[in-house]
Parts: sequence; C-alpha cells; structure tokens
Amino acid sequence: ERGRFSPLTRRILVVNITALAFLVAGLLFLGRYEGNLIEGELAALRTEAEIFAGALGEGAYGTRANGSIEIRPEVAGPMLRRLVSPTRTRARLFGEDGDLIADSRRLLGPSGAMVQIIELPPPENDGAVSNMVDPIYEKILGLFPGRRHLPRYTESPDSRAADYEEAKAALSGEVSTRLRIEESGPLVLSAAAPVQRFKQVIGVILLTK
Repeated sequence: ERGRFSPLTRRILVVNITALAFLVAGLLFLGRYEGNLIEGELAALRTEAEIFAGALGEGAYGTRANGSIEIRPEVAGPMLRRLVSPTRTRARLFGEDGDLIADSRRLLGPSGAMVQIIELPPPENDGAVSNMVDPIYEKILGLFPGRRHLPRYTESPDSRAADYEEAKAALSGEVSTRLRIEESGPLVLSAAAPVQRFKQVIGVILLTK
C-alpha cells in the first residue's frame, strides 16, 4: 500500500515543523534570558536603595524640639539629587508618615515653584528594518504569560508611601523589590529601603527604573 504522503510532502512537513520548533525554542530562551536580566537589575536596584538609605540616614536627619529624629527636607532633597545623578534611576523619599519629602524628578525653580523633570524617550530610529522588527519584538514579548499577569504601574501627582507595596514594607523596616508594567508596555523595576537612624525608621527611599 502506498504511503499517505508523498516524499515531497513529507519534506515540506519536516521543514515547517523544524522551523516551528526553532521558533518555540527561541521564545523560551528569550524569556529565560529576560528573566535573568530582570533578576540582576532588581538585585542591583535593591543594593542601590540600601546605599541611598544609609547615606540619607547619616547625613539628612535632624532633631525635633521634643528630642525625636526626623528627615530634614532642605538637606535630603539636594542630597538625593546628587546621589541619583550618575544613574538613570528615579528616587523618591517619603517621611515616616508616608508623605513625599523629595523627588529626583522635581526641582525648585528660581521663583520657588516646583518644576517636574520628564524623561524623554530615545530618538526614533528611521531605519526600515528597525521599524519593521521592533513592533514584532514587542508583540512577542507581550505573549509571555509572566508579562500578561504583571500588575500595572500607576502613579498620582501626590504620591504617598501607601501607594506602593514595597514602600509600605520599608516603613516596617524591610527592604523590598517589585516588578510592574506600564500601560504602554515597558517594565518598571522598583526597590524600597527604610531610612534609619539608630534602628528607628525615619523615612523610606523608593527607587524606580
């Protein structure tokens, strides 16, 4: 009895199945590679948050009339901007009550008004290949189950520590990290650490990247 498929059909099937297998293997490798990169970035951001918290705890505190310790905003703000300037990380400092004290993307202008710094996206690449490949790459990444189930990153103009789980954990003395995703697709990594003086939590530093 003759086979159901001709030799040519079998060759075509083998080629198509092989190509599909390579695609699936490539997606699995890409997901694992991205996961390793994210894990490394979160670890580095956690260390950075602990360093910032230690510096602020040593150099940006003051003593109230009743003898309790607090963060001095006039010292903490410039100090925070100097600490974050060599990096592309955003830093926010919250007090022990959860209120925002300083934000590296907000500066005081000459008139005393608050000026917000907005990071611009990278310049567009007019290359035809890049314009064709980038959307496909983003769609492929969006298919990963891990990305679909990530919590959305949102923020309000008047951010408080209570708006971020990692910042709330830091108010309790824990160093914490989180991974979220913006509505437009990019991932947002964050780490929060308690600012302490003599083991007393006097604030929280929140880094996002």
